[in-house]
Amino acid sequence: MKFVFPIIGLTALTACMTPLPSPEEVIPFSQVLAETEGRPYECSEYDAATDTCDAITTTQITGPGRYFSRTTFFVDPSLPALEGALALYDRGDAVCGNMANSELSFSGDVGFAQELMLASIESEFATLGEICVVYTKTENGYRTQVISGPDLAFEDPIDDYQFFASPKPLRIGQ
Repeated sequence: MKFVFPIIGLTALTACMTPLPSPEEVIPFSQVLAETEGRPYECSEYDAATDTCDAITTTQITGPGRYFSRTTFFVDPSLPALEGALALYDRGDAVCGNMANSELSFSGDVGFAQELMLASIESEFATLGEICVVYTKTENGYRTQVISGPDLAFEDPIDDYQFFASPKPLRIGQ
């Protein structure tokens, strides 16, 4: 779920929001997970031409209405992949997470400059607080849309997801 709706689309801002889906279109996150059982790899913005994703997320159910999500993606082509972990919870039909509680790390070995970059990203996330998204069904999978969060309008408030039985490669430099 792009770090649960999260990481990739949250840094760019704009002045207008996309209209919210109607309540009848919204699918509870628990239902999404049930519908995708056996396909645990949530691929953000799948590109069939390259068989790649912007981000790969796996989610574990930790209790009723509680989840733990891990997402891997690239923030910059010169850096190793960023891995994020976040506890999620249901709020009605939305799934939410407090971005200030994100656990972030780069995969592989990193130097001092990358550690400084990570500290900067963590600091930015700490200011975001709780963000909630809803899922709707599409022809090829699902779509998420941010419905609550910081008093900001997101440049790309909608993300498309497909679920796969095995992980797809990540796109670099997106």
